[in-house]
Amino acid sequence: MFTKFRELYPKKNVDFEFSFITKEATKQIMGEEYGITTHFTYEFTNGDYSEYIRLKTAHDPEPALIDRAIISKFQAENEEYITAALGKEELIDIDLVDNPDEIIEHYFKILEEYLTDRQKIKPGDYCNFCNMSSTCGQFPLVSEGKINNRVRQVKVSKTNLVKLNSCERRAAWNVQYGLPREDYVEFETESDATKFHNYAQKMLVNNSENLDERNIDNFNEVTSTEDQVTRDKLFKKYQGLISKLQEYSNLEIKDSEYQLGFTCIADGVDIKNGELVDKKVATVFMGKADLVARVNGVPLIIELKTRPEIPEDLLESQLYALGASRLLNEEEVIILHVYSLENSTQVKERRYAESELNSIKEKFESIAKKIGSWVPYNALSPKYNVGDWCGFCEFRNTCSEYRVSDGQKEVISLEEIIRKEKEELKRTKNQLSNEKENLIKEHADLEEERREKLNEILLLEQKEREQTDKLNIKTKELTNVDKAISQRLDKKYIKNEKERLKKEIENIKKESKNSKTIKEKEQLRLRDIEEELKLKEPMLNNINNQLSPILVVSNLENDLLNLLKIVLKDAGYETHEKINELDEKLSIETRTWEGFRGKKEPNPFTDARYLIKLIEFSINNENHVPKLSHFKNLKNEFNDLRDVLNKEHHTSINPNHVRVVELGTVIIKVIKSILKTKHYSGETKDYIKEYSKKANSLVKPFKKSLAKN
Repeated sequence: MFTKFRELYPKKNVDFEFSFITKEATKQIMGEEYGITTHFTYEFTNGDYSEYIRLKTAHDPEPALIDRAIISKFQAENEEYITAALGKEELIDIDLVDNPDEIIEHYFKILEEYLTDRQKIKPGDYCNFCNMSSTCGQFPLVSEGKINNRVRQVKVSKTNLVKLNSCERRAAWNVQYGLPREDYVEFETESDATKFHNYAQKMLVNNSENLDERNIDNFNEVTSTEDQVTRDKLFKKYQGLISKLQEYSNLEIKDSEYQLGFTCIADGVDIKNGELVDKKVATVFMGKADLVARVNGVPLIIELKTRPEIPEDLLESQLYALGASRLLNEEEVIILHVYSLENSTQVKERRYAESELNSIKEKFESIAKKIGSWVPYNALSPKYNVGDWCGFCEFRNTCSEYRVSDGQKEVISLEEIIRKEKEELKRTKNQLSNEKENLIKEHADLEEERREKLNEILLLEQKEREQTDKLNIKTKELTNVDKAISQRLDKKYIKNEKERLKKEIENIKKESKNSKTIKEKEQLRLRDIEEELKLKEPMLNNINNQLSPILVVSNLENDLLNLLKIVLKDAGYETHEKINELDEKLSIETRTWEGFRGKKEPNPFTDARYLIKLIEFSINNENHVPKLSHFKNLKNEFNDLRDVLNKEHHTSINPNHVRVVELGTVIIKVIKSILKTKHYSGETKDYIKEYSKKANSLVKPFKKSLAKN
């Protein structure tokens, strides 16, 4: 861009200044000084003569009226003010005004009226360009601090928030630096997706009768100007949308394209007198929700998508959830994504309560710190990140030209080191996992061999006792023979019988000796096996401590689902069909079940949080579900269990040791409470005890690890 500017402005041998050049009009309002500022990119001086340059990349380079008024008020005789319009490749003199004081006073009056009556909020597209977005109240402050007109403000749209997730530079060049986009198109034909949004909003906002499937043909009336092929495609998507919204009773859609968001204050930087200084930065995160509604009094934000679900939709839902919660002062918000695809319509419902909203707040405060670090007028200060998104980036050519500056080389090197370390950690994790599997198998084999050897020793000991008994019997027989020698006349018989007994005694002694030798060998092998088990046990524990908490959380949740299935099976609800019958019964007999449950699950036996809600509701309505009345004193335990599961399912951050212990502790507490009801016996009780034992074994290494730290 500077090269283009130098082609337009080729003057040489003049002094050059580019450090945060401003002209400012100030006024005292309600005891505090407020300022309205106009900015310049460059100042060129030649002796006493100065030229102030505004560098504009937009397709409309005309300065705003207030900028022209400030320039007119403060212009000296030896000063000129020029706009360098790079898009038009022209230098344009800035037109002055005849009444600058009147214009400036008018704008200060607008500011004063706003400051004295902040309730007049009319959100719309102009929020994206408003300098008061962080203070007007539409985007509430969620972090600690105070905002005034001395705090630097940055506005981040939903689209640029998604871009920030992949590349800081791409988002910053859109948000803060205003670089010209390389993919600018002056006019685009309206897409089918845009038409679907517009027609659906026109049909549903403040038109509750159109939520009735009997009135679905009204859609054809508003699309009468479209060709038949387009009408059919749009109608098919609209049918799918209405069928999904039918699942929400008492649904009231109030508005569309509604601005939602919030403001975070973080430590950042600014330029003052050409120097980099610390300064608070207010980041306004904002987006336009497709439809804003309430269902049974709970705020519901509906986003219409004509593409499949992508991971970035979670970030969008978190933005809207925190913004709606703070703007409406509500403790719970529902975000519903409706995916109108070619041959089907799918939905994704996310419910956010206090704990989830606090986590979102912390996440966006961290993002705000990153944004606050972007240095004004230094477009290379934000880091770039090379990836698949570079192929369709609106700055791909400009970025590639300035990709590796001296200041960025060290950052790139560090990022490469971190990437390699992550890969090495991943390889180590896989290696440890394989080693654990091998050790577990070896451990099981040794245990099996140990049991076999113990059985063999027991058999040998039994055989030894039997041989000893035989020897005693034969010895007595030999003694009797000796006594009978003198009494028997048949000396030959006596001699033969004596020889036979002697041989039998010798054979018994030999067998006994051999058994003893074998027994000693087996006992030695048993000691070796036990020593080997002792050596491998620390290795197994060490690997357990090093494996990712993700696996442990997954095992805990799977075991919990099986436990819930067992207690519901005991109550007679052992299949999807039985659970659905109970769900329908509660919907008919009570007025609160559907609101408490939320979206109905097609396969309830696969959703632990749904089953917990069912048990919780049964505790408060035991007349309707008497088979679960033994849980009547476990309301708090199941409530805590649902909260900790919601926390796990509504965060994009991988589990750590603390979260493993937190989830495991709550599950173990619930299992103990279930056993204390003394309702279960026999095989069911044994299953529940086994789950308790397994949960303790999974959590124990992580508790020890935290205790050491």
